Amino acid sequence: MIKLKTHKNQIVITTLALLLAVVGYISYDYKTSNFNEENIPVASTEQTVAMYDENQVSDTEAVLNAGETILTSAQLDSAATYCAEVKLNREQVRSKNKDALLEIVNNQAVTEEQKQNAVDALVRLTEVAQMEADAEMLLEAKGFDNVVVSINDNCCDVVLDMGEDTESARAQVEDVIKRKTDITAENIVITPLSTE
Repeated sequence: MIKLKTHKNQIVITTLALLLAVVGYISYDYKTSNFNEENIPVASTEQTVAMYDENQVSDTEAVLNAGETILTSAQLDSAATYCAEVKLNREQVRSKNKDALLEIVNNQAVTEEQKQNAVDALVRLTEVAQMEADAEMLLEAKGFDNVVVSINDNCCDVVLDMGEDTESARAQVEDVIKRKTDITAENIVITPLSTE
């Protein structure tokens, strides 16, 4: 019995060592490639949604429809590619922000108040990332494809392939976002993807 446990432990340790070697190689290969981070366009979700927003609402309509979810439409060649690019850009921006905040936290010349503000910002960054991931996972579990959820301040942008745009589908999206983020319906913008 002890030999069997030892054998299993050796397999686990060997597997972990192999994974570590693969990660090291990928990291080394990434650093030595001709990849240039300055060439990557980074846009906020508001900019992305604004680029594809075709249904502007007048101020009068906005007042009359207060509390109603705003729907916009994005027309793309490949919804999956678009969503992958948006998620990649989001993670790159988040990584850069995290690195900058960690530099502040680890800087000896910074006051304790500034360090605490940076720590609070890091915590908020992590909370937002978790809320976005949870909402995306639940929406995909409900049958929606190519889901991207972005939370900024007290607003939430949802870009997804809704299939048929119905009241029921919008209500499902709204329900998930409200439950996972505590954001009210008037601050949720749903942008259905169309691949026509």
